[in-house]
Order: sequence, then structure tokens, then C-alpha cells
Amino acid sequence: MEAAANEASVKLKLVTCRGMKIYPATENTVLDLTDQVTARFVGSGHLDDSQIQKLIAAVSTKAMWSHIEKLHVFDGKAAYTKAHGEE
Repeated sequence: MEAAANEASVKLKLVTCRGMKIYPATENTVLDLTDQVTARFVGSGHLDDSQIQKLIAAVSTKAMWSHIEKLHVFDGKAAYTKAHGEE
């Protein structure tokens, strides 16, 4: 996933499985994995659709994907729920 992020000029911020952060790993990371994980990618600013399409193309060469959500920030505040362990 990091390679896909690099190809699309974005950063892989975290990966969760069943709501628990598994990447980046910390000393408290418990790996209880399933076949489905959630990856959160971020850019240095607003990601436009062309960057997202490039990311999808890069991820598709490395893993299956099934769902995308664009997360928004309004007035400097996240308009989404942060994952467990996300800063």
C-alpha cells in the first residue's frame, strides 16, 4: 500500500482492521486480521479527483478494493470519525 501511495504522490496514513489500527504498528498493535482492511490516504492538501483516480489505479495493481469515501475537513475540523488510535 505504501508503494501505491508513493505512485500517487499521497501518504498512507493508517490501516485499520475491525476498527483497530494495525499500521503503522506500535508496541501495542495486536494483529487480529481479517480479509478486509481499511486504508486511509492523505495528501499535503486537498486531493482532487485525478489524484484519487491515480491512487485507485496504483492500489488496484497491489490489492483488491471495494469502497471509497472522500473524507472532508471544514473550518479546520474533521467532518469524519477518526479511527481508533488515529492522531
